[in-house]
Amino acid sequence: MVAERRFDEGLLLRTRCGVNTGWLVAGAVGTRERLLFTVYGDEVNIAARLEQLNKSFGTWVLASEQTISAAGGGFNCRQMGEVQVRGRSKPVTVFALEEGDGAPLLPAS
Repeated sequence: MVAERRFDEGLLLRTRCGVNTGWLVAGAVGTRERLLFTVYGDEVNIAARLEQLNKSFGTWVLASEQTISAAGGGFNCRQMGEVQVRGRSKPVTVFALEEGDGAPLLPAS
């Protein structure tokens, strides 16, 4: 688990993550000398917006309602409410993933 893994000289990797579920387009783009594998689509954009929203909520992992529903449970999460995501007319219901005791998934300490 990333929350417990230390890198290099004991460094803790702190990264925020946005998770969304849906259809996307994936593929290699570029030239023979510089080829990148990437993903495109509305669902990818929502995940990117959720990642940015973590800072506002003081969370580390945010997931959309689509993701929570598709996962079918089995993990702890707290509904953060509906947010208006840039580029979307309909608000997105957002959940923060938590440890079993209700603590954020990746604590700040």
